Amino acid sequence: MNRHYVEFKNDLDKRFGFDFFESLYQVDSDFGTDHMDMSELTLEFFIKQTSGNEYLEYLKKDRERYLVWINMVLMTYHYFKNQKKHFDLSTDVTNLLLQTDMKDVHVQFLKLPFQTIYLTVPKGMFNGSAQGKSVEIEGIYVHQYNLRPYSQKELNQLVGKGIISYIQLGLVMKSEGEYRYGTIHLKFKNGNVREQLKDNYKRAGLQFEELATDVFALVVNTLFYIQTDTADVEFVEPTKPLLVVQKPVPADKRAGHYRIGSKIVIEPSLKKRLSEHKRSPLKTEREYGWLVRGHWRNQPVGKGRKERKLIWIEPHLKGNKEGPILSKDYEIKSSPIWISII
Repeated sequence: MNRHYVEFKNDLDKRFGFDFFESLYQVDSDFGTDHMDMSELTLEFFIKQTSGNEYLEYLKKDRERYLVWINMVLMTYHYFKNQKKHFDLSTDVTNLLLQTDMKDVHVQFLKLPFQTIYLTVPKGMFNGSAQGKSVEIEGIYVHQYNLRPYSQKELNQLVGKGIISYIQLGLVMKSEGEYRYGTIHLKFKNGNVREQLKDNYKRAGLQFEELATDVFALVVNTLFYIQTDTADVEFVEPTKPLLVVQKPVPADKRAGHYRIGSKIVIEPSLKKRLSEHKRSPLKTEREYGWLVRGHWRNQPVGKGRKERKLIWIEPHLKGNKEGPILSKDYEIKSSPIWISII
């Protein structure tokens, strides 16, 4: 179950006094724009029409907080509109994907199985701190914008010249029991994905680049992984309530989800996310094991070998596998826990 979505939607419904997403989708359908992405301007128009301009101006008093909130409304609405596709990453497959490089992978492979998905991150995988408070990433909304309805001239104005893939990430974080959010925009031109990641970091003006780099890598590698022939992806049917209760259970609490990597089992020394040793392997071979990072092979297939598919070369350990392996921790050096990257 996507607990964040249920809580966030319930909060919206209470705040506005009606089923927010259902009403917004009705307007979307009436305008004939339900096949397109919802924009901030359209969302603000909807809020004005239903709750008045004064309420919208009240929400905008704290501009930074408002931008974070409105971006999460857009992310969760796209998730709602695209059938609430939820993917649950296992700890082991997450560890392996985090230690996989994106060498020589073309942007053509950077596509979602559905236009919007939610990735549940294993507990304890991404921990950090901000101003003395602990922060943990619980999940990531991933939305791929539909660029097909626009002309090249319109795309140049909207997302930038030469951009052919535009993905938005919505980070869902927990700090002292409360949700905090971050929004990150990834824009790619035709060509190699890895070479363009640094440009995306720079454009985002990241204050917590080490953590964001791993988040970016996990999302991108997950998208690559679920497209491979050997991907371990299983649909889990919603569980039925054991007892019939008077109060109906919200549909989202009983929705099915996709489990990624449940059958992947790796050796205990890789159970924690690993960091590479700075020492020379020649000097530490007897005492330490070291990690050989994974990568993607862009394999030609089909008639005339003109088609391409990705093959995952998994990361593995060499040297003394019984020796200690260091884990990684993060220090988020951004502003107060609210993180807005526009």
